[in-house]
Amino acid sequence: YAKKAKNPLEKVKIIISQWVLHPIKRRLARVYLKFLQKVTDIKVIAITGSAGKTTTKEMIASILSLVGKTVWTPKSVDSVYNIPNTILKTPPSTKYLILEMSVEFPGEMGYYLWLAKPDIAVITNISETHTQHLKSVQGVANEKEKLILALSKNDTAVLNSENDYTKKIVKKIKAKVVWFGKNGD
Repeated sequence: YAKKAKNPLEKVKIIISQWVLHPIKRRLARVYLKFLQKVTDIKVIAITGSAGKTTTKEMIASILSLVGKTVWTPKSVDSVYNIPNTILKTPPSTKYLILEMSVEFPGEMGYYLWLAKPDIAVITNISETHTQHLKSVQGVANEKEKLILALSKNDTAVLNSENDYTKKIVKKIKAKVVWFGKNGD
């Protein structure tokens, strides 16, 4: 972004934001969410997938908002910045925190999981997207499955019953699995 800046002051602001403020914000967000998870009954719901993440997030948020204070990541903002900002805007009264976790690069899911350990994780589907950096659909699957593999036996994985890749992941999961789609739960 700094290369696209039109004047030197704008360039400096962008560099400070990326290299000073964002690293501080993400560390604060991590500590704050761990605190909330320790002292409140907040449930963290993470959503990933090759398509349908935002729609799924918006539907879940709409439903959960009916039963408790719900905070979710806004649309169309890069997850790298969106997740820490959303966590930091989460009041202690929040019952549900919904985080959209879009991956494009290897290791990105690890960063998200460092920030926020979910109680419920959703994979909408896995298909041929973001293969420029993840190299193949299997590379996409390997990155996205990290979300599900991070769940403990007390957590819940929500998976697409019609996707070949999510069907393969289930063999590795410790968490309770809920299927959606044809023949879903």
